[in-house]
Amino acid sequence: MKSKGKEYLRIVESYRDGGKVRHRTLLNLGRLDQIEENPSFQCLGESF
Repeated sequence: MKSKGKEYLRIVESYRDGGKVRHRTLLNLGRLDQIEENPSFQCLGESF
């Protein structure tokens, strides 16, 4: 997701509501530039 020039990382779930596809945010992980610098998140990304 982009907001004001910054990119954010979210984990979302897709589902149908009345025949329409919708998305529900399960977890906001934060700004992508900060996540990429964090070694803990790098290990998490490798496990996917």
